[in-house]
Order: sequence, then structure tokens, then C-alpha cells
Amino acid sequence: MTSSLVIMGNRMHPLERFPILILNNQNYHKNHTVVVLVFVQPAVQVTFRKMLYMFCRTMAKKIRTAVRPNTKKEKVPDTTDEVARCREERSSYLDLSHLGLQTLPAGIFKEVGFIESLFLYGNRLTSLSPSLCSLPNLHRLMLQQNWITCCGLPNEIAKLTHLEVLDLRHNRLEGHLPACIYKLFNLEQLILSYNKLTVLSDDLKNLQRLTVLILNRNFIRQSIPDTIGQLTRLTKLDLSYNHIESLPSSLGNCTCLRELNLQHNQLTHLPDSIGNLVNLTRLSLKYNRLVEIPLTLASCSRLDEFNVENNQIYALPPGLLSNLKLARNITLSRNLFNVFPTAAGGECFCYAMTLNMDHNKICEIPPNILSQSGCLIKLNLRDNEIEALIPEDLHTWDQLVELDLGSNHLSTLPPEIEALQALEVFRLGYNQLKSLPQEVGCLKALRILDLESNQLDVLPPSIGFLTSLEELNVSCNRLTTFPSTIGSMLNLKQIKAGENDIRELPCEIGNMPVLRDLHLNDNVNLNNLPAELSLCSTLTILGLENCPLRDLPQPIVVHGSAMIIYFLQQVLQLRRQNHTSL
Repeated sequence: MTSSLVIMGNRMHPLERFPILILNNQNYHKNHTVVVLVFVQPAVQVTFRKMLYMFCRTMAKKIRTAVRPNTKKEKVPDTTDEVARCREERSSYLDLSHLGLQTLPAGIFKEVGFIESLFLYGNRLTSLSPSLCSLPNLHRLMLQQNWITCCGLPNEIAKLTHLEVLDLRHNRLEGHLPACIYKLFNLEQLILSYNKLTVLSDDLKNLQRLTVLILNRNFIRQSIPDTIGQLTRLTKLDLSYNHIESLPSSLGNCTCLRELNLQHNQLTHLPDSIGNLVNLTRLSLKYNRLVEIPLTLASCSRLDEFNVENNQIYALPPGLLSNLKLARNITLSRNLFNVFPTAAGGECFCYAMTLNMDHNKICEIPPNILSQSGCLIKLNLRDNEIEALIPEDLHTWDQLVELDLGSNHLSTLPPEIEALQALEVFRLGYNQLKSLPQEVGCLKALRILDLESNQLDVLPPSIGFLTSLEELNVSCNRLTTFPSTIGSMLNLKQIKAGENDIRELPCEIGNMPVLRDLHLNDNVNLNNLPAELSLCSTLTILGLENCPLRDLPQPIVVHGSAMIIYFLQQVLQLRRQNHTSL
């Protein structure tokens, strides 16, 4: 409780001034009270006497409320209702989740020893009571989101001989996993995510019935034990977001594995035995330090995704991708590729729907590389060193919906670009384009066109034929205006044209009924705006930073874009009135 005393008035003389206590309500809250003493002349003492009385009463009441100590006792979590329900219904589960429990009440399980599932997640437990062993039929124990430490897991937990599912994610387990966990011989699912475990014991082999092992977001270093190869029933293994440097070759014995997540580790190589995992459908290897992929991986023909993003791979074994016939999504981004992967007969990407090869060092796109890629709808080649497109090849890209060629070295686009009739997203930013072919207007399905940071000084009039276009980005070019055909782009919602040399806008810009964002910032020679711009009734963002607009009244300009639009409305209205009178 802090208080401030503010005294207003001149020098005090006895009985010459009358103090009035005023509570400053604007500054009052439970931890801060401001008292204002206002001194008035004696002539008005009677007038203020009642006011003084009322203010003092109010003040005293509020101060008492502010300083009153909190005598409420913290509510003790009540488990009796749920235990009673479970007992009366002979329920198979007991749900004590999210009750704020710090400990388990003594004898809580005495009358519910028949339960098969116990939910204790979302509490503040640091340890478990040995009384858990009085639940001989327990199959599921959900302990996630607590504060349980390794020392807090009693040895008695090993007596839960029927336990099949143990969830300890989001706890405070550190170092070695307690030995009692390795004695749960019937365990089928063990979830240990978001802890600080660093080592797995060779005793992992004891969990022979395990089908799901989740260890992501821990601090496991070096390798995992060879004995993991004895867990032959494993179908899902998640070791992502650790510091694992290598995998034992025995992992190839886990032939039932369908999902293997190894992303965000420090792996430099994979064992050849990984090819034995023929039932794999999902394999994530991104964000490691791999320099090569073993050819044996081609045996994993059921993979529906192949992702090696952000490694140090410069080539793939010939024929690897052509054998992964179910891999619809292929991601080779952020590696050291300087050429496309190849395969006999050009069948490298026959079945892929998405191909990501951005952030590599590819200089050219080989002829016919996509000629048999009839399913490919997304091609991402951003941030490479591509200098040109092969015109004769573009007709084989006609199924593409999204094409990203941004941040390359393109200086021209061939007229054959018109073949991309299905294209909806076309990203060409950060190249060296000096012009666009008229054929760009044939891309009738286009919704997004990104041309940022090129060297364009004009847009072709045919751009007005892009009637499906919703977003146009021509920032950081050399444009001086837009073609008048821009008024035909009736679905255009956003134009980014900042940092150009735009000097005027066509009056047809007022014909766009859904234009929402218009960014014209940093066009230092833009001195006027057409009055028709005020007809864009949906316009909510008009960026005019660092545009001089010298031909508009400066008192209007300094009040911002809303005032400018209002001014343009008045100009247009006046113009129409004059036209009518004539």
C-alpha cells in the first residue's frame, strides 16, 4: 500500500484555510491511493462542510478496503466428488486432472482399486505416492504437465504390472530415466517429451511390448543404445529435437516402424540398415548434419514424404527418388545441391505433388526434368542461381499451381510462359527482370504475382487481363506509372508499389471495387493522386510515407491518408457538379 499526499494552496494560517479531502478516483486502485488536500477561504467553509463530511466517509471506506489484508485461505483441491463418482459407478477411470494437486491425499486409491485409467495431468505433483501400487488393474497412467522429478518416481511403480500407457511429457525428469520405468514389462506406449533426459539405459530392451516411444524435446546426446533393436514391435519412434549424433545399426531390426522422426538432431550419417525399415511411411531427417543418404533407403518404398531440409547434402544416390513412388512431398531445401537429382528415364519426380529445392546452388533446370511429373502442382526453386528457363520445357509445367523462382538470376521470361494456365501463385521477386512479356496476361488463373526487387520500368498493358489477380507486388522497381488497363483487375485487393519512381496513377484505378491495400510509400516524385482513387470504397490502407504530394494542399496532406481521401472525394464531387452545370 503506497499513498501520495498532494497539497494545493498558499501559506497556511490558523483557521484561515479549510482543508478538504478529495479522493482522486482516476488514480485510485487497490495498491495506490492519492489524497488531495484543497484549501479554500473561510468564507466558503460552511458550504463545504457537508462535502467534507461525505468525502471523508467515502475516503475512509475506500482506504479500509485498500489496506484490508487478504484473509482468504488457498482453496484445498477437492477430490472427494470424483472419487465418490468413480466408486459408485464402478467406473474404469478416475479423472483428477487440473485440480492443482501438489500431493495425492492419503488413502485416495483405497476404494477404487478396480480402475484401469488414472488421469493426473495438469497438476503440480512433484512425486508419486507408493500407494499407486494398490491399483493392480491400472492400464493407463497419464501424468503429463506436472513437476515430477526422477526422484519423485517411486520404485513401487514397477508393481503396476498391467500398465500399458505411461505419459510423463512436460515434467522435470533429468539425466537418466529411473530404473523402475524399465521394469514395466507390459508397457506399450511410453511418452517422455519435453523433459531433460540425457541418457537411455541398455535396459530399454526390457520393454519388449513397446509400440510407441516418444522422446522428443529432451537433451539426449551421442547415440541411443544398441538394445533399441530388440524393440521389434515399435511402430512409432520420435527422437526429434535432441542432440543425437549417430544411430545404431540395430535400429534396422525394428522392421514394424511406420513413423521415424529424427529431425533437429546432429546426425552426420545414417546406418545402411535403415533400408530394412520397409514399412516406413513417414521419415523426417530435416535439420541435421547429414552429408549423404544411403542408397538402401530406396527400399523404403512406402514413404509418403521425403524431407532432408537443412542438411549438408550435395547429391542423392541415382534412382533413390524414382523408387519412392508414394512420396508425394519431396523437400531438398537448404542443402548444397548444384544440380537436380537424376534418374534413368527422367523418372525422378514422376509421383511428386510438391517439390521444394529452395536455398541451394542450382544453376540450371535440366531439359525434360519435369516432363513426366504429371502430378506436380508446387515447385519451389527460390534462392538458387538459375539464370534462364528453357522455353521448350514450359509446356510440361502446365499442371503447376504454385511456382516460386524468387531470388535467382533471371533477366527475362520467355513468351512460352503462357503455357502455365493452371498457375495461381507466381513468385519472381529478387531477380533481374527488366521487362515482362505480353503473354503474362494469359495466366488467367493467377491470384498472386510477386515481382518485388527487379528492374522493371513498365508493366505490359496485358496485365489488365489478369482478372483473377488478388495480390500484386511490384515494390522496389523502376516503375513510373501503371497501365490504364489496371482498372480491369476487378478482384485485385492489394497493390504493393513502394520504392519505385511512380509519378502519377491512372484514373482507372478507381474502377477496382475490392481494392483494400494500396502501398505507394517512398515514391519521391509522386506529387498528385487522381480524384477517382476516392471511388475505391473498400480501401482501408493507403501508404503514402515519403511521397511529397506537392500538388495537394499541404494542410490536407499532413493530416494523413484519411483526410486525403476525403479531399479527393470533394474534388470529384465538385468536378461532377461543374460537368452537370455545363
